[in-house]
Amino acid sequence: MADYECEDGRIRSPGKFEGEALYVPYFWDMYMDGFAQSVDDGVIKMAVELDDRIEFPELEGIEEVWLWVTEQGFVTEIQVNPGPSVYQCPICGSDCGKSDHRLGISGKIHAIWECDECNISWYLPEKGA
Repeated sequence: MADYECEDGRIRSPGKFEGEALYVPYFWDMYMDGFAQSVDDGVIKMAVELDDRIEFPELEGIEEVWLWVTEQGFVTEIQVNPGPSVYQCPICGSDCGKSDHRLGISGKIHAIWECDECNISWYLPEKGA
């Protein structure tokens, strides 16, 4: 892995990883070597293993790292915090649930919510995304 100038745990060297945690280029290299867990709607999902946690202790308790490549070619980490599991429909007020599908829009993950009463769907950014 290349040497990066870091400050407060973030890469300060100019380039496609600038501003990201040091483990982002580490997982990017793994992805480029064909080790992605999955790629959904442009979101690269990498499983965090014990060896990864040993090298990067800040990943303790993290199961996956999600990466996104911007239109400008920067590689960024998407923070995942799924938020509530129930949301009230803006039309009828009934409780609605999230579908299993996600959208990657402008580098953020959006949850798709569905109302069975109104038969509508809409999307909202997930908290922390």
